[in-house]
Amino acid sequence: MKERIRENLHTTCTERMDKMSEEFAALFADPVERITGLLSERVEAEMPMTAAVREDWPPCFESAVSELNQGVNVNHVGRVFLAAFSKSVGMSQEQTCSFFANAPDYSADTTSYQVNQIYERDYTPHGCAALKTSARCPVQPGDDRLCDQEWLTHPLKYLRAKQRSRYREVSQAAEESEVVEDEVEHHGEFIDLPSRPVHPKPLQDPHPPLYQACTGTESLLDAAARGIGALVLGFGGPGEVAAKNEAYRRAFAERRPEDQVGFAPNEHLAALCPAVVLDDGVEARRIGLRGQRFFLEAIAHWGTVPIWFKNRISSAPASSSCST
Repeated sequence: MKERIRENLHTTCTERMDKMSEEFAALFADPVERITGLLSERVEAEMPMTAAVREDWPPCFESAVSELNQGVNVNHVGRVFLAAFSKSVGMSQEQTCSFFANAPDYSADTTSYQVNQIYERDYTPHGCAALKTSARCPVQPGDDRLCDQEWLTHPLKYLRAKQRSRYREVSQAAEESEVVEDEVEHHGEFIDLPSRPVHPKPLQDPHPPLYQACTGTESLLDAAARGIGALVLGFGGPGEVAAKNEAYRRAFAERRPEDQVGFAPNEHLAALCPAVVLDDGVEARRIGLRGQRFFLEAIAHWGTVPIWFKNRISSAPASSSCST
């Protein structure tokens, strides 16, 4: 039912937008700029999921894949979840179909058709509560530290938490290799690096300031907590940048000295803010919106954005602006 409602809304909105003239659509330029900023934030946050490795898979997904591989007859909810989750993490339809090859009732044509329907309709993977109700959660209390967390309500949150932990450890090990003068050694959950020298190292004194790309609030606060600079997107306008700056400064002031990365703190926030300056304000806005539209088109191609937006920009004329 939820997917049918989504499809109906998408169709209705698309039809209405097609009837808009460029002059009428220009009236929505300011809201479009804000939405563009929000979408870019969301997209940047979601894109790393397409780089998921098997070690980061949530137990429910791993279980569905393993059972099908062993010829176990996974129930309907488990199969739909597997396909929808596969799409969410950037797997191709061919990869997803291959998971079902050993199913007792496998049919290449039927599997291809059903997986294609799930991909085209952009199904949302089931949450933890629905999986438990349908006997598709293989975890018991105490089996998995992450699954025991109260905030863990969806398998995608599990994947996100794993990736963030992996990224945090990788970045920490990389930063240590640049700032530690002697041999570097690191033993963690994801990386096991024996003691060894890392060359070359920066000769600049003091050490060059360290920065972290921050596409979401969590990474912004993480940079502040580790005493390093933050690079953020400012597509949402001055108000959004000011809010990010305030959050960064507050977290930087409250950081713990033992979490400092590098020889010296680097309290600096830099924001990427697209701008076009022309004598003609209307023309400047038209060019600027086209530029931001191009940015989102590229992300829509390589990353993950809502399906209605992908469909909209793929069907729009090449000469139209972002506001159409």
